[in-house]
Amino acid sequence: MNDSGIIRNKLKVNAAIENARTIIELQKEFGSFENGWNITILRPYRNG
Repeated sequence: MNDSGIIRNKLKVNAAIENARTIIELQKEFGSFENGWNITILRPYRNG
């Protein structure tokens, strides 16, 4: 427990996993993360 290099917060670990999945989905849909990011930031945000 004294190793500062280990992430112990489960929410942070889950967020990192979900972020990686999102990047993979953007790459699959748009050919690259950059293309997906550029298209995504231009879309209006809709919740739900």
